[in-house]
Amino acid sequence: MQEFFFQIPWWAPSGLIAAGVAMWVWANNRLRKREKLIGLGLILLAVILSVISYLVDTPAEIVDRLTRQFVTAVVEQDTTKTAALLHTEAIAFNWSRRDIINGAKYYAEKTGLKSARITSLQVQKEGQDLVSYLGVWSDHTGGPELPVTNLMSQWKLIWVGKGGQWHLIEIIPLQIGNVDREKIEQQYLERPVRPR
Repeated sequence: MQEFFFQIPWWAPSGLIAAGVAMWVWANNRLRKREKLIGLGLILLAVILSVISYLVDTPAEIVDRLTRQFVTAVVEQDTTKTAALLHTEAIAFNWSRRDIINGAKYYAEKTGLKSARITSLQVQKEGQDLVSYLGVWSDHTGGPELPVTNLMSQWKLIWVGKGGQWHLIEIIPLQIGNVDREKIEQQYLERPVRPR
């Protein structure tokens, strides 16, 4: 029900405004006071719904924003921001929270990660959790560790909420370049990366 009131599609208030204006013009031409008030009421309702939708973030909108912040933190190699977004029991295959923090920085350095752009992002409710499915286009310096300069990857991020706060509890790389999930686990995430 919360999604209905706070995540209103753009066409709903636009339709209400159009209907309100049409009703008001029709009633004004016929000098019908009651119908003019109904038209103004529709316009007012559209404005109220738009303001509420703009001011109140739904859990899906919060997770969308946090997902974008997580990608930015990894690119910037900001371990403090990365840690703040992770749940205390966060995992990525065999990696713990500490391994994820260290591994994100390590692989960003090792592959020469320069930037990353989210090309697709969908947030879906799965049980009590919210899940971000995202595609990321990343730019790298190229070199012996990663001979390409551009790389497309697909990720599944599972977020848990408690008390209005959302934290990333599981990171699942679905595909990195041409490497699928099983090979990613074997090549990159089998052993944790320890800080240097």
